[in-house]
Amino acid sequence: QHFEVLPLDTLVGRLKEGRQIPPRQLAITFDDGYADNYTCAYPVLKQHDLPATIFLATAFVGTHHRFWWDTLAGLVKALREHPVEWEALPHSLFPLRLKRLLKRAASGHSTLTPLTDYLKGRGPRCTREVLEHLEKWLGARSHSPARRLFLSWQEIREMSANGIAFGSHSHTHAILTAIPDAQLAAELMDSRRLIREHLGMDATAFSYPDGCLDDRVRRHVVQAGYEYAVQTNRALPGGPPDVHALHRRMVKEGHSQGFFNEFSPAVFALELLGVFDRLALRDLRRTDPYAGSPRGPAGGRQ
Repeated sequence: QHFEVLPLDTLVGRLKEGRQIPPRQLAITFDDGYADNYTCAYPVLKQHDLPATIFLATAFVGTHHRFWWDTLAGLVKALREHPVEWEALPHSLFPLRLKRLLKRAASGHSTLTPLTDYLKGRGPRCTREVLEHLEKWLGARSHSPARRLFLSWQEIREMSANGIAFGSHSHTHAILTAIPDAQLAAELMDSRRLIREHLGMDATAFSYPDGCLDDRVRRHVVQAGYEYAVQTNRALPGGPPDVHALHRRMVKEGHSQGFFNEFSPAVFALELLGVFDRLALRDLRRTDPYAGSPRGPAGGRQ
């Protein structure tokens, strides 16, 4: 009702021409390639004739695999439904802060975001050990969804034929700043190859997993043939736009809710206009959760 929604390619083309994007023009993007992009978002996009771009983590397409945060969500649900002895968790792996975050998430007093950000800061090895311990501890009580969480290539082809564009979100959703050059190149090229094989066209757009990039990663993305790339809203706006590190505004469920946790059109519009970026949440949303990880992203362009 209040914005002009354009294809992402169109907006980027205007930036390349040196033109400014008016505040009420935008493009819609989705990361990861979850199946609900097809079952929930796609019907609404078709109904309103809206273009969008979906960035695929191609190793997950058509599979029952899960990202680690999906596994965590199932474990938190199990913690919510079954009484547990929190003191039985080893303090060496579950320090007080982690137990507190788990309790808050399990009680419904907090979203998963503070918990996932904390684990990102602990590093991939610690995260894996935490999840493995919780899975073993909860046993049959843990929730492992049988349904497919990710898009299939058939669904992707249908959407591609009906106004939805697709780009790469790497192959396995690896944190690119934390892996060596050879693995980084494979993440970029394997994803691009699979999209070409299944859709018959090259992926020209790339989305950095978790918005993590530095000069080395950006250089690899350019060398892999991507014409532009997007990150999250950790970037500092201002100055000429870098088409291989474009700023996006991330809107999660908590960013569009009113006082009683209902969807608020007013809050949603304020988010899209960037009003909250200039208020208290600004610094929080630019914080890199991996900064505390011994194997997290290196310094550089953000």
